[in-house]
Amino acid sequence: MSGMGYKAITALGFFAVRGSNEDGTVTMLRHDQLTLGGDGMAEHNHVVNKDGEIDPNKVDDAISKIDTDERERILGDFEQFKGYLNKRIKMAESIGMGEEQMAIIAQKVADYLASHEEPRNHEELLLQELWKVGTAEERHMLAHMLVRLAQTQYKH
Repeated sequence: MSGMGYKAITALGFFAVRGSNEDGTVTMLRHDQLTLGGDGMAEHNHVVNKDGEIDPNKVDDAISKIDTDERERILGDFEQFKGYLNKRIKMAESIGMGEEQMAIIAQKVADYLASHEEPRNHEELLLQELWKVGTAEERHMLAHMLVRLAQTQYKH
């Protein structure tokens, strides 16, 4: 692994990020495909390709493969959910992702959650109801606000 110049971390909870120190590229991969030290990942499975282009259509598949117990742990308590997102946002920032990139992914994640997951608390119910009545532009702005909420969660 040291000879290849890879680093691998989890960003936004649903993706693994692989960066190459040699060419500076950042590639986002599905959570279930993270392999430390190897390159067993095909380009067609990446959420963010080697050119930094986001393919939000691959987010649903990545989220659906997260273990049910892990998903329940993350979504069961809203404070825990915000803390979890805060850690993932910090990791995404550390590899140079901008707010717009994070908001695009957050929007796709929120689309998935609103369609496939039942709210587990009052906060999630409110977010789901806002999401369902919002226009595409309003949803994108809400995704930005969720990224900012996660960014500022533990700043005092």
